[in-house]
This record gives sequence, structure tokens and C-alpha cells, in this order.
Amino acid sequence: MKTSRTAKDKKFQKDVLDELFRRVGFDGYDDEFVKNHKLWYQKNTWAMKDEEDFMDWFAKRHQKVYKSKKAFAKREASWFVLYYGWRVELGVEKK
Repeated sequence: MKTSRTAKDKKFQKDVLDELFRRVGFDGYDDEFVKNHKLWYQKNTWAMKDEEDFMDWFAKRHQKVYKSKKAFAKREASWFVLYYGWRVELGVEKK
């Protein structure tokens, strides 16, 4: 049976948020952290290289889940990081 688009979207969103949070030291997406901090995405930082690695991971995952083209997946990764990515610490090497 084919997975519905809504189910696919929810699973992708969960995977992406889990990965985003893991990369700054959480065990996965932390709903309590998000509820307690209105601007939760400004509470942690990562290095530029960490952001680039996450965007590469996101694009590859997007291509696999949605069978999208590489350019489209990279653009989606850029939009996601723009809105929900952690702040970038300039001059800091990969954590």
C-alpha cells in the first residue's frame, strides 16, 4: 500500500526536526524546549560547517522521500534553515 502524502510529510518533518536537534546536543526533537522558548531556534548555535552538513543531509533525505531533483531539494533545505536553523557562530570550527 502506498503511503499518503500527509503521512510522508509528517514523517519527514519528524525526521528533520530530530536531526536538527541532535546536531546541537539533544536526543531528538524536544517539544518541551520548543513550548518553553518562543524563539527556540535562536537558543542554540552551530558552526557554518554544521549548517552546511545539515543542509546536505536534508537535501539527500528530501530527494529520497519525495523523489525530488537535487536543485529543488537544496532549495527546500535553504528555506528550512532560513526559518528554523540554529544561529551560526562565525569563526567557529565544526563542533
